[in-house]
Amino acid sequence: MLRRIARECALDEDDLRERGLHHGDGSAYAAFEYALRLQPRRRPHLLSEHYRCHPAIAKWFNEAFYGGELVVLTDTSGFGGGRALAWRDEDAEAVRPRRGGGWVNVAQARAAADMLLGLLDGGEDGLTAAVVTPYAAQASLIEREVKRRISEERLTEADFVCGTAHRLQGAERDVVVFSSVLSPSMPGYAAAWIERERHLLNVAASRARRTLAVIGHPRIDAGASPTLYALREHIRNVTESGTRGPAALAVTASGAEKLALEAMRAGGLEPLAKMAVLGYELDFALIDGGARLNVEIDGEHHAAGADRARDAALAAGGWRVLRIPAWRCYSEPDAAARDVARAWDKMRGAEGGGQAPAE
Repeated sequence: MLRRIARECALDEDDLRERGLHHGDGSAYAAFEYALRLQPRRRPHLLSEHYRCHPAIAKWFNEAFYGGELVVLTDTSGFGGGRALAWRDEDAEAVRPRRGGGWVNVAQARAAADMLLGLLDGGEDGLTAAVVTPYAAQASLIEREVKRRISEERLTEADFVCGTAHRLQGAERDVVVFSSVLSPSMPGYAAAWIERERHLLNVAASRARRTLAVIGHPRIDAGASPTLYALREHIRNVTESGTRGPAALAVTASGAEKLALEAMRAGGLEPLAKMAVLGYELDFALIDGGARLNVEIDGEHHAAGADRARDAALAAGGWRVLRIPAWRCYSEPDAAARDVARAWDKMRGAEGGGQAPAE
């Protein structure tokens, strides 16, 4: 209907997209950005502080849509120990529904209902939940499947909503299940539509506070949907175990980290590199029973606000954080490693019955 109105008013769809006014692709931010471009001295301002999503979820859309400019300040201390991200492969094909437009994937609809039930059963009381999908027909199918498995009373308690990403624009839920529908048998224009509407993936992912569970076809590759493929790879690469031994040198992110790791090893320490804890990637981790030390190598441009939120979440999880400026790793790596060793000895001594060291 909106497309027909635009055509009858002689409005060009590409021009509407450029101005942020398109009925499918437009947004208030895009329209404002276009208006500011007409005033050379003014630029749109990105609200870069993010407080909603678990850091493991925010890491993906921060890199995929915001060029890493977001500063994630989410307080995860009350999130519990469940997984923040999950991907479920469903080797099933999408088909056109008998009535109406769009696409449906029956196996994914059933999987979405199963995953939602599992997340609600396995989580704490009071979790809110939603299922999101690109197609309205799939949303209707999923809603029927969900109501077959979960009582109306429980869905009401979870403030459950099921729909396309537009339904959740501006809202949030603790748990979000995303059914991508996409399968290799779909014609190229259907996959291309999802990629053109890639901002809907951003909306879907960024509505999830604690857990984002995604259902997709195992043979979706970067050619079919680069954005969905990137999300799949991100979820698959999130790990709860770090890297130890010679391989750790390959995953350190900077020269300062490599020097720090070599100095710690020379001093008799064998830390884990790039371990994921509570959604945060630790530079180095030392673990011995209940003693847990995170060693962070702070570069020149680290964000103090994000560090405080991160350190508070780790402290609530039983970790101590020791921060070492990157310049020390270059100028006095052995001295920096000795500081780590002293802190680690004190922590293990405290675990043996002494008093924990003050931060």
